[in-house]
Amino acid sequence: MLLDLAESRTLPERSELDSIYETLIQEMNAQAQVITFNRRVVGLNDGETVPVTRLGPFLAVADDGGPIFVQWVSDDAGSRSGYNLVSLERQPPGRILGAASNLINADAGEVVAGPVDPSRGSLLQIYKDVPDLGERFEQGGIVAKIIAALLIISASFGIFRLLSLLMTTSAINAQKRRSTASKSNPLGRIMLAYEEVKNRPIETIELKIDEAILRETPKLEFGLNFLKLAAGVAPLLGLLGTVTGMIRTFTQITLFGTGDPKIMAGGISEALVTTVSGLIAAIPLLFIHSFAASFARGAQQTLEEQAAGIIARHAEEKSAG
Repeated sequence: MLLDLAESRTLPERSELDSIYETLIQEMNAQAQVITFNRRVVGLNDGETVPVTRLGPFLAVADDGGPIFVQWVSDDAGSRSGYNLVSLERQPPGRILGAASNLINADAGEVVAGPVDPSRGSLLQIYKDVPDLGERFEQGGIVAKIIAALLIISASFGIFRLLSLLMTTSAINAQKRRSTASKSNPLGRIMLAYEEVKNRPIETIELKIDEAILRETPKLEFGLNFLKLAAGVAPLLGLLGTVTGMIRTFTQITLFGTGDPKIMAGGISEALVTTVSGLIAAIPLLFIHSFAASFARGAQQTLEEQAAGIIARHAEEKSAG
């Protein structure tokens, strides 16, 4: 209507002037309403209509199996052909979507906490420039990929060693309850070593059992130094990425100055992402190494206790004989 009056070359009539303020009053009343209507949203539900909840002039949320923020977009800029509802290029984070879900699922008259965009869409549009997890990882460059590869390889190996040590500990505990020695576990092999020399002097038996324990120790401690090294190297790689990112940032400052912060954003992102990646990799590796070392020490201590018990029993039998 306003466009018709603006393009008209004649004076407006009284009814047309009255319709201006009536329309403004209707718009003010509508701005205080939260209403739900069915409307086609471009890209949703195969072109079929979906329920759309409008929160005054601030935002609109479509319900397509979940809340989806939408916006009004002109069919043809500068024309009078109308507007379409289009979903945002990137939806806001989960806490805002959760508040929007409360809004679209609320009953009539129910008071709920919901999102409000006082900028009428500008704030929600900012989220299209916010990088997701994958994009942040890509900002770390080659150093972040090396850290990720180190974490995957080391964590997989560490979990394998944890399972192996758990099985070894279980086999040792089972052997403690049996008198028949078995070659399938460290304690059984120590018992077999004793059986081979039990008729010899006590000094020979002690040396033979000590030798058997020394043969089992490297098997229990296998890979622990690698896990410890990986946990130490990961933050150093993160520091390396931090240094290279800052070098890149200072190079850009030298070439382009500090007028546009976006020019420096790439180097700063690389510096921070690699630091975080190094810490994220180091923390679980330290836990895995700590648990694996604890299991290995526990198994080794059990072997030493059982070996001391074997020697003590042997000495008692000799004294009694």
